Amino acid sequence: MSYQKDRERTMQEFGRAGISYTDGCTLLRRATRLQRSSEARCSFEMSERDQKRLEDRDKRDEQTVAAIAGQYGLTADFQGDPRGCPFTLLVENQAIYVPGRGYPARVFAC
Repeated sequence: MSYQKDRERTMQEFGRAGISYTDGCTLLRRATRLQRSSEARCSFEMSERDQKRLEDRDKRDEQTVAAIAGQYGLTADFQGDPRGCPFTLLVENQAIYVPGRGYPARVFAC
């Protein structure tokens, strides 16, 4: 499925959970940053300084996501694996998978 379709489906699920449009857009932006950070750590050689910078940014993004989720009585579950959604929002017995837009394939082309 394309990112656009995933994004539209996720925004609909956010609406059903009562999440505002603005907060939904913020969650999707944070998901993209977390996705790209996970891909970068797995795919590129990085100095310790760069890794520390990414970890600090990821921590801030996770805190932002957790704060937004907490406003709506949701719980955020972070995977940290670049192959799936960066995080899910848990609503009672249901999970909202929040997609991130990863790096395009041309970034990894040799």
